[in-house]
Amino acid sequence: MSQYELSADDLSFVLVNNKNELIGVLRYMLSAFLYGAISTMPALFISSFCKNPYLITCVPFMVTYMWQIAVQKLIANSMMKEDFDRASILENFYPNSIMNLSYYTAFADTKYILFFNFGIILLSVIGFIVIMNMRPDKGV
Repeated sequence: MSQYELSADDLSFVLVNNKNELIGVLRYMLSAFLYGAISTMPALFISSFCKNPYLITCVPFMVTYMWQIAVQKLIANSMMKEDFDRASILENFYPNSIMNLSYYTAFADTKYILFFNFGIILLSVIGFIVIMNMRPDKGV
């Protein structure tokens, strides 16, 4: 169990800018839960039209990887053009951007992150419902 004990220095990385440690831990746990919930949405959508468990499991990871590389390329292009405002906005669209809610972020950044991730949830659920209702077997 000693390998799981965190020193005060290690814990300070998790609890950045939080005076109350409990609130910091709860924000970190909430952001981890949201990341897990949002990352399962593409698999839910794919399961509406595909029964192959390997595709349902692997395709979301492949799409997430391509998405991350695309955002990195867009940020690199913005940095080369010295458009730092655009680059800072694009950082909010990484696949794991929802994990940044546990740290101090500006309201605009939090707004971009939440709208984008809840948009993914909404599109995935609507797509799942529409496709399942169009299927004659209703997914059974």
